[in-house]
Amino acid sequence: MRTRRTRSRAVRALVTLMLGLLAAFVAIPATPAAASGGQLCLPLHNANGQIVDWVCIPIEVAVCPPPCGPWAIDLRGDIVLPVELEISYLDALSNGLQLVGAAAGERDPAVVNRLLGQAEEQFLTSARILGDTRVEPGDMGLADLRANVVRPDPDPWLIAAGTDVGNGIWQMQAALAGPTPNPWTEASMSSFLSAYQHLATQA
Repeated sequence: MRTRRTRSRAVRALVTLMLGLLAAFVAIPATPAAASGGQLCLPLHNANGQIVDWVCIPIEVAVCPPPCGPWAIDLRGDIVLPVELEISYLDALSNGLQLVGAAAGERDPAVVNRLLGQAEEQFLTSARILGDTRVEPGDMGLADLRANVVRPDPDPWLIAAGTDVGNGIWQMQAALAGPTPNPWTEASMSSFLSAYQHLATQA
């Protein structure tokens, strides 16, 4: 019962955080440069560490001046993962971020609650696949999908988003490694929500 109550408190805190994120969207006025969405791409690597493909997801943005992405966060592990494992963990990670995005489009706290719970499961799956492999953001910038390279861009909001994604991953790994998932799951979800907010507001 203690675990359920702790989880319930964590979920309520996350719903409150997400509703605050929604308020940030509402506070940003529409402009002629407004766009319906951008794109975040996570690179896939071969055994030599070269980018060979991408996992891309839509990101709904409040204001998106050209070139409006696609943005890239190049996550690098401390060991080279077999390509099938890298695909699996990035698929789960991207699924979680898309669920966070879906939650950002909702106003009903019950729906936000459900979507964030599903996102948490995807992030946990991603961390479980990684195991003890430590992942950190490398190059961040624009994804050149034809040349399979990241064109570095030092925008502070993108660097902050990449840092948040990296933190969210290791915090979920910590949740799996300890006897109880909290406070790590709550910290991880806060990191992923912050990452999405940076991407969606470019701030």
